[in-house]
Amino acid sequence: MQGFIHYLEEAKNTHLEHLEDEIINNGSRGALNAINFLKSVRRMFQGGSGRTSLTVKWDGAPAIVCGRNPDNGRFFVGTKSVFNKTPKINYTVADIRNNHSGAVANKLEICLRELSKLGIKGILQGDLLFTSGELKTANIDGEKNIVFTPNTITYAVPTGTPLASRIANANMGIIFHTTYTGKSFKSLSASFGASVSRLRKSRKVFFDDASYRDASSAKFSSNELAQFDNVLKMAMGSIGKGSIFMDKLRSVQSIGTFLRTANGFKVTSPEGYVAIKSGNAVKLVDRMEFSRANFNAAKDWVKG
Repeated sequence: MQGFIHYLEEAKNTHLEHLEDEIINNGSRGALNAINFLKSVRRMFQGGSGRTSLTVKWDGAPAIVCGRNPDNGRFFVGTKSVFNKTPKINYTVADIRNNHSGAVANKLEICLRELSKLGIKGILQGDLLFTSGELKTANIDGEKNIVFTPNTITYAVPTGTPLASRIANANMGIIFHTTYTGKSFKSLSASFGASVSRLRKSRKVFFDDASYRDASSAKFSSNELAQFDNVLKMAMGSIGKGSIFMDKLRSVQSIGTFLRTANGFKVTSPEGYVAIKSGNAVKLVDRMEFSRANFNAAKDWVKG
């Protein structure tokens, strides 16, 4: 029996299921699939190999879909609305102004200009991190940082570092996480993961994929493995007890994540993580923590 099912129910990445919702969606079979999925991820944190990979779930906004339309070969940009019943696909600035308004339209204009320079052959989806004028500086724990807040979480990078220099010189930043393939736009199917190594470099675009790169430094100790195994044994009755696993994921990150508060910046975890297997995925999120932060935070962008 397969240890993993299609968690992505649509052909497009417009929604991603939570791991724990498998019980609600698929009953006892869903619970078994969730447990098998966690066992597969466990092997990675034990230092073993497996077909499961992890990506960081970035709190970018809006989602950007871009690339070459297989129907006509033209480069386009758009939000998830490219998958609407009446698609909002933008090939020109005029298209953007016709389909969108406000901050979203302004961001899409920058995306159209800059992403077209990367030589994208197919179609990619990513989380927009910042565009021109949105980068700020802030002192966090006595250290000067470049900061940006695309949605709820504020990301911070110490100034004077190579990463900060890349970001400061860019007109936009984006993290690609999904690849689409198909002979026509209507037949596109989503595969989680995006290869960016062959994209053309541009100083004006800070881009990367969402891969969780440093798992080797976050391996479980023997004691943690035993605790996690005990959690798995109880998972059928309490599938939500995965704090040991989430704590390990939080221990490694290249860009700091914070929440803006009235008293300054408060350290927080990334929005979550996405576990990928055979092109399908589930998200691992501390739902109570992120929902509370998302509800209370002021947003720097609005839909349009």
